[in-house]
Amino acid sequence: MIIRFANKVMQPIRNKVGMPLRIHSWLRVETYNKQIGGAFKSFHIDGGACDFSVIGIKIEDAKKLIEPYLGVWGARMEIDTTDWVHVDCRPRKQGEPVTFYGRKIK
Repeated sequence: MIIRFANKVMQPIRNKVGMPLRIHSWLRVETYNKQIGGAFKSFHIDGGACDFSVIGIKIEDAKKLIEPYLGVWGARMEIDTTDWVHVDCRPRKQGEPVTFYGRKIK
């Protein structure tokens, strides 16, 4: 999953923002995910989710730049993060928005 996610989501994000990405968390082993309070079936475990920031761009500005393209890339974005951008490829139901409110982790 990580290669597909890199090609279909993360590289298009980098192309769109035009700046390097700083990866905070991408692929997590289950024990670490559990230790930090990550979601039980987190897409980070299979490499289908990434937390990142864009070097030289504020988090909110980066979110505004990529949000219009999330559906095209088959991704969704957590909207209540302030220190990073979280995107994942969890499938959405018909009509479900591309943005969602997450939950705080340690």
